[in-house]
Amino acid sequence: MELMKTIPGQEDRLFGKVPGELYPPNSLRLRESEDINPDTLVARYTVCRTTKPVARAALYQGKEMQWDGKSVWMVGNYECTDDEQVAGLLFERLFADAKAGGADYLIGPMNGSTWNNYRFSLSHDFPNFLLEPYHHLYYVNQFYSAGFEEVARYVSNVDTELACDWPELLEKERAFAREGVQIRSLNVDRLEAELDGLYPFIDVVFRDNRFYMPISREHFKAKYLATAPLIDRDYVLVAENPSGHPVGFVFSYDDKYSQRGRSLVIKTLARAKEKPYAGLGHVLANRVIRLARARGYRSVVHAFIVEQGDATRVSGNFTGRPYKKYVLLGKDL
Repeated sequence: MELMKTIPGQEDRLFGKVPGELYPPNSLRLRESEDINPDTLVARYTVCRTTKPVARAALYQGKEMQWDGKSVWMVGNYECTDDEQVAGLLFERLFADAKAGGADYLIGPMNGSTWNNYRFSLSHDFPNFLLEPYHHLYYVNQFYSAGFEEVARYVSNVDTELACDWPELLEKERAFAREGVQIRSLNVDRLEAELDGLYPFIDVVFRDNRFYMPISREHFKAKYLATAPLIDRDYVLVAENPSGHPVGFVFSYDDKYSQRGRSLVIKTLARAKEKPYAGLGHVLANRVIRLARARGYRSVVHAFIVEQGDATRVSGNFTGRPYKKYVLLGKDL
């Protein structure tokens, strides 16, 4: 076996070929675009057996990311054949290079930040929804065998009742309106300007999330501009205070992969942390679910929620029940 390393700026033709060697041609995995964060990328690694690429991973620097006072780096873009020897060779080099670069702790899978794909699925009991990464389930065991341990757990909930418009929620919505909070659809005709206005709010509201790292305004805009074909303005809402500053945001989209009738995915739900905006997340979710129900949707997926976090409570209040689980792993170096 041969392990090859490339650094940013060097050509790497084999890295991108690994998924095609590990998944059948009709796999959901091969529909996904490559997800590399150039802002934090340190190196890419590919393992070949004879001339065939059979494993890969990318190493990312955490910059300001800390975990219990430790300097954190990330391993992401992981793909590997079901062979512990191959995985062992790959991890051995990743650990050595991360430690040599100053890392004390390694987390994964994470493709360079929480703005990129991260987490492993724990089962394939249900079909993937649109924008949910797909991977071989044995990857989790390869990480455990390399010494990783669970550091965070996430769920996706599905709501098939679409209950909404409880009297107390409607009164909360009216109360926000009396205070001058306006809820409007995202203006897709001026999407870049809308994203410019949202960037400071989103950056601040997610800073308390574990392993969060800020990204540049341009990177933020590029991430959302890439989703433009998915955007239905009725399901992407912005709440603004009387001064016109964002205080709430919900991003949801139609699940084109759904096999159970029309389904909506609520991907991002955020509100300002100040006490006067308590309940705004429920109001925004209620607006989206109300419309989905009126338009004949059969279910709503509340995607990638931190287990026992604020969004878990919001989803549970809307009769969301866990149906998918994910894990993020970490290891001392």
